Amino acid sequence: MEVHLNNGKLSYGAKLLKKIAEIYEGDKEYALAVRYYNDAADKYSAEANESSNVNNCLLKVADLSIYEPEVDYLKIIPVCLVLFSSSIRLPTSISRTS
Repeated sequence: MEVHLNNGKLSYGAKLLKKIAEIYEGDKEYALAVRYYNDAADKYSAEANESSNVNNCLLKVADLSIYEPEVDYLKIIPVCLVLFSSSIRLPTSISRTS
């Protein structure tokens, strides 16, 4: 994985990180899964046209974070804000009345 990340193949490295996260999630190792989903989201965000993969990983981060022994909602809120802002699409032209 390091080889792919160092050679500029971020999306392939992100895909591997996401796969590792899925394995940890399946083993109910939620803290490790959250870490790897977060890392995958970071790598995907550096690539163009990867916003859906970023959002999918961030959704997993927010979802699985609640299974941690001591939930830190202050860490979850920024993740949710990123998801909310990326999912809200405003029309390009908005008519205003004065």
